[in-house]
Amino acid sequence: MRSKITLGETKKRYEDLRRIAHDFTEKEFKAYSVKLKEISHKDVVEADIWSGSWNDPDKIPTWEWKRMYEDYRSNNGAKRFDTALIMNGQLCALCYGIPTKSKLTLKIHAISRNPYNNPLKGKVLEITLFAANAYARLLGADELWICNPMNSKLIEVYERAGYEANKNKLNVTTHLSLRLTK
Repeated sequence: MRSKITLGETKKRYEDLRRIAHDFTEKEFKAYSVKLKEISHKDVVEADIWSGSWNDPDKIPTWEWKRMYEDYRSNNGAKRFDTALIMNGQLCALCYGIPTKSKLTLKIHAISRNPYNNPLKGKVLEITLFAANAYARLLGADELWICNPMNSKLIEVYERAGYEANKNKLNVTTHLSLRLTK
C-alpha cells in the first residue's frame, strides 16, 4: 500500500520540475545570460506597473499580475508553470500557466514583458515558450496551449512560432495549440 503524498511533497515535486525547466532553458540561452526563477510578489508589483505603461493599447495585458500571483500561489496552483526572466538584474518578463488536471495540456494564461529598455526584447516569447515546452514535457503533456490571446497581432506572432489557432463557433480564437512530439 502506497502512503499518501502530502501537499508539501507535491509542491516540492513541482517546484523541482520548474527548476529543471528553468535550468535547461538558461543553458539553451546562455549567450543571453538570462536567469529564470519563480515569480515573486515584488515581480508582480513591478509587472502591474508595466501594464499601464504601454503606448500601444494592443500590448496592455487584460489581467492583473498581483491577482494571478495570489491565485497561482494557492494550493490549487502547486503544479503551475511560472517564470520570471531576469537579465543583468533586470526583470524582463513574466509568464503564468497551469496544466490540466490530467497534465496532458499545459495552458499558458499570461505572458508579458517590460516595455522599457528591455535587453530581451525580441527574445522574450522564444525563451518563455522554450521553458514552458520543457516543463510540459517533464509533466508528460501532449500539448502546449496559449489561452485567450489578446489580439489578432499576437495570434499571428504565435502562429509564426508554430502554434495553431483554435476558434469557437463565432470564429473567435480561444487558444493556440502546439502538439508536442515525443
